[in-house]
Amino acid sequence: MPIIKMSIVDGIRPGSDSGLACALLALFLHSRVLMYLDDLPPPHVHVKLRDGRDGTIDLENLEIRGRVAEREIREALVWIKSPKIKLLSEWQRSRS
Repeated sequence: MPIIKMSIVDGIRPGSDSGLACALLALFLHSRVLMYLDDLPPPHVHVKLRDGRDGTIDLENLEIRGRVAEREIREALVWIKSPKIKLLSEWQRSRS
């Protein structure tokens, strides 16, 4: 269960790493789930760990890319799977 959950509209803020606006979608003890607006396809979210490592999760097939292992982001993956349809629609809406 995330510590906090935000809608993409409520969570928009300047992104510190990329300069893109981003939405903090969920915050866990060891990670956070972000969506950068105007990010390149395919639809995905970013998972950042407290130690600075990060990865992306493809919203269509849940493929993990980056410097994180599945076991390290298990909590975030469970959360991403539950609102997957909503996350995909938010991805599309943020690009229209």
